[in-house]
Amino acid sequence: MAQSYFAVIPKSTADEAIAHTLAQEIKRRLIEYHTILDAPGLILLVAGSGDKGIDTYVLNDGQGVVIGTLFSRAQGRPSGRVDRQIDQAATKAIVNSKGAKLLENYWGRYAAFLYDGQTRLPTVIRDPSGSIPIFYFETKNLIICFSEMEHFAALRLTSLTFNYEHIAFFTRLPLMDYPDTGFHEINKLVPGQGMTIADGNVTKSVYWHPRQFCEGEQLKDAQTATRILRETVEDVVQSWADLYDNIIHRLSGGLDSTIVLAALKSPSPERKITAICYYSDGIDSDERERAKNAAEHYDIELLSKKDVASEVDLSLITEFRVSAEPIMSRHIMAKATFERDLASRLDADVYFSGEGGDGIFGAGSRFFIEDYISRNGFDRGIVSIIQQISQVSQRSVWKILGKALRCHISGHDWDITSDFSDTNSVHFVSQDFNKQIDVRQRFAHWLPDLERIPAAKQLHVATTRLSTPLRRSTHPKNEISWCHPLLSQPLLEVVYRIPTYLFCHTGADRGLARMAFKDQGPKRNIFAQSKGGINNFYQEIIRLNHDFLRDYIMSSTLIKDRILSKEAVEKALRFSIEDNINPNPQIIDIMGAVIYCNRWKHSI
Repeated sequence: MAQSYFAVIPKSTADEAIAHTLAQEIKRRLIEYHTILDAPGLILLVAGSGDKGIDTYVLNDGQGVVIGTLFSRAQGRPSGRVDRQIDQAATKAIVNSKGAKLLENYWGRYAAFLYDGQTRLPTVIRDPSGSIPIFYFETKNLIICFSEMEHFAALRLTSLTFNYEHIAFFTRLPLMDYPDTGFHEINKLVPGQGMTIADGNVTKSVYWHPRQFCEGEQLKDAQTATRILRETVEDVVQSWADLYDNIIHRLSGGLDSTIVLAALKSPSPERKITAICYYSDGIDSDERERAKNAAEHYDIELLSKKDVASEVDLSLITEFRVSAEPIMSRHIMAKATFERDLASRLDADVYFSGEGGDGIFGAGSRFFIEDYISRNGFDRGIVSIIQQISQVSQRSVWKILGKALRCHISGHDWDITSDFSDTNSVHFVSQDFNKQIDVRQRFAHWLPDLERIPAAKQLHVATTRLSTPLRRSTHPKNEISWCHPLLSQPLLEVVYRIPTYLFCHTGADRGLARMAFKDQGPKRNIFAQSKGGINNFYQEIIRLNHDFLRDYIMSSTLIKDRILSKEAVEKALRFSIEDNINPNPQIIDIMGAVIYCNRWKHSI
């Protein structure tokens, strides 16, 4: 079980006795919890252990605790893990800055709970990666922060009502991170956000925002950007890898997973690394040859696992652990049991992956030319940039130049609706709800602060701010640890400083990343352009489990309360071998919302 927590914060000195009473009640009802900090304005309780990547860091003189993983920065570069006891000087800097120095001098994945003994003010901060959630419930007297919704619900401190607007948004775009939760009564901090409790009031603040780096000092030189990108990837991957002795790396053989493997093996550490490659039937679904090529290059063992729909036990979803918000369920339903068994058999500590690489390394080329013009105008360098974009996009130089001129004259406002609101997913949500939804505001609560930067950079930020896969809900018996190092704060800060047109350097998609690692990995993998697909695997899961899925979805409150369109779900599930009609694999993507509502409906 990963570490979980409760933080009980009185709103005033008069409420401290109430806070202590609740803390005792938590320990009485949930016996696995114990107190690790008991200050007048902040009580922190934790439970669980076993993940080598999760720890508790205690600030000097009881002035706070950081739960998670902390790494330091040396001369601005990410470096090793810090001691569990934060010394006096570091504590003073963190507390006096109300936590700002925590994000400036450290990075990792954490939930921070700080307490200034002089002002008696508590501060709570969620790290920029968003890897550890901070949910909270507010009463007249207390703020109760927690990581596990099921544990909070067991206390029965409040009735719960579904926030169907949040759930409908999740159904339209399951990967986006939203500013609220699936319950009206439960709030949360978004990544990089903090809150301070003073005089009975809660004040939220932005501690970290992509704007700081998009508008700061830019890495406009391709050679410099390539070097810093490579160094930062190697630094963050090595920092995470140093926490573990035995790693399973999810290796497709494509660019992103190969880059992570290159960083894992350079310099070659004394740790065991085993690669796993998934494949399924279909010409676009078998990447074993590329994975084999990478594994042989780095001299590691490669295991292959065919995705077999008949091996997927969907009945497990009725027992999935659920959070305060629905989560993407595709991978969990299809692979969690196998991955648990493999980790147990190999005695592995963690799974690594290249998740997030497409966004981090700037896949695609939309608006790149507008980005260049907004920064440099129509100077001599534009010819080379247009040629590179032409190679990536397979569009003519003249079409790219024409579009650039039109956008420069008339202006261009990036439309998040068209890019992130998939047509098929939209149709699952009833028309009544679709009409009420302000997509731009809800999909990207951070977007208004980015409107001064080029459209290409807004799109780049959006693709990197998708809900991090580190927050995996799963069956309790399938508990495993995951690490996605490409989503680390230092790497995000670097890529936000790189103009988007540099990402297609040398005329290749994600060309800057390819150049950064061209000497660290096999050319066949570093310069691979195609990506595998697995839709046929999920279509087969739907066919084999059609009756179960139909009954499970149709019995959901989302259908009964007309949040989902019954007709759209029926259409997505329909298939006919004789007429060559396949089910829509996106029905799997809405399962996160259905599982969430079905699991919670008896608790509200």
